[in-house]
Amino acid sequence: RVLHRSSNSFRTINPNLRASIHASPLEVLARSRYQILDELGSGGTGTVYKVLDTTLTEVLALKVLKPELVSDAAWLQRFKRELKITRDLEHAYILPAYHLEQLEGLYFFTMRYIDGKNLSEHLHESSLPLMMSMRILTQVAEALVAAHDRGIIHRDLKPANIMVEAGTYHPYL
Repeated sequence: RVLHRSSNSFRTINPNLRASIHASPLEVLARSRYQILDELGSGGTGTVYKVLDTTLTEVLALKVLKPELVSDAAWLQRFKRELKITRDLEHAYILPAYHLEQLEGLYFFTMRYIDGKNLSEHLHESSLPLMMSMRILTQVAEALVAAHDRGIIHRDLKPANIMVEAGTYHPYL
């Protein structure tokens, strides 16, 4: 609660002023059911965290959307629609998305946590064997075809947006 002192008493600040004061995403998430374990990365649409869902006792990935994207009503509506379609699209090479939530003006969604690295990180560390590279690219192409068949166009296809599971090298778009 934001308070100010006036006439030897405290009272709530004007609601318009309070709306302009934003709590940090970490402060807001600290009041949710998600316990932040680690920051996994950030990009054009937001920041991804590894979290523990304290209600279900499971580790998930949680993406916090940038406030400027949330304030664009058309973008937010399109994003919600695409998230619903993606959530319902079950495919071996598409990262499962679960729920979009809103808490204190902060929008975030949960998805399956993949223990691994993105393809960009793999490529910066060392080259992948040709056959493994071809297998990963073929599987990502299968995911794209499945998404396109449902009318979803991936607008940011790049190695950093392809998660590769540790040990199995299973890719997720």
